[in-house]
Amino acid sequence: ISANVSHFPMPENSGCLYYYDMVDDHISIEAEPPVPSYRWEKNKEFILGEVKKAKAVFVVSNALKKLAERDVVHDNVILLTNGVHYDKHQNVEDAKIADVKRRYGLEDHFVVSYIGNIDEWARLDFSLESFLLFNSRCTKSKMLIVGPVNHPVKHERFVDLSPIVFTGP
Repeated sequence: ISANVSHFPMPENSGCLYYYDMVDDHISIEAEPPVPSYRWEKNKEFILGEVKKAKAVFVVSNALKKLAERDVVHDNVILLTNGVHYDKHQNVEDAKIADVKRRYGLEDHFVVSYIGNIDEWARLDFSLESFLLFNSRCTKSKMLIVGPVNHPVKHERFVDLSPIVFTGP
């Protein structure tokens, strides 16, 4: 669930196991930018309503855990440490990684990537425009797009730009 109030709430008694993933502070007034108070109150009301329905609240930091225990008042707040033990999860050989870098011209570049199905809702055009602005300042960067682009007409103007690499599915 996102803290965005335009999302549909989970129905009461849905019969589903429901966990709330709290990845940011969208409820304490000091965390919010200066916005109209009605928007902040609506956001907070939505989040607290969703949290009450949840079996547990997942958080990614000790600070969010304290916030959830203090302001969200849920008795089952679970800290999921943010990060990964890379050595335990590495399942691709270094030679294969080097081959991908070589094949797509990514060696010695900072790489921004998107991996997944790309439909219209993904706003890939916005991401590509943003990346080109970034690339104008950081020329040793490339964007790697992995996955099918289901709306290619909107993205044709980006296909032949050298800092953007489309691999396809």
